[in-house]
Amino acid sequence: MIRVAPIAHVCFAAIVAVIAVSAPSSEISGQTPTPAAAKASFAVTLIEASKVAKPIVDKRLAAMQAQLRPFTGKYNQFTLISKQILVLSKGQRGVVNVPAKGDFAITFLEITPGKVRRVRYQVEMPRPRTRMTRRVAPGGQTLDVIPHGGKLTIVSTTVMR
Repeated sequence: MIRVAPIAHVCFAAIVAVIAVSAPSSEISGQTPTPAAAKASFAVTLIEASKVAKPIVDKRLAAMQAQLRPFTGKYNQFTLISKQILVLSKGQRGVVNVPAKGDFAITFLEITPGKVRRVRYQVEMPRPRTRMTRRVAPGGQTLDVIPHGGKLTIVSTTVMR
């Protein structure tokens, strides 16, 4: 005996098949597609920390006081050197000059897909020449330090995208 499926089941199966063929696999799995030419923006802030008789924090660093707190035991003067925004394409390297120390470099590697997106990038410190790979969520911030004499240069990197 031959069984014939009800017309509603056949139509539903045909619609699902058409959607599966026409939709990208990322839409079916629920993942957000990553753009082919992904870019990421990094806000790089250079801060000089030193020890002086009277504590001074640059007014332009008021929003960063919580991040600077770990350094306040040894340093009490924090001065903004510069702020720069680097907009990098995948594989591109951006450089920020650290006065009298060399270049701090960022290479944008990728945006990792998933429930929580992460921006993967590599930083290169001027002295000693050190490379570190980071995975940071958009809005996340990292701090790196470059010692010189009795002072520090603090490099704050915020992932903007």
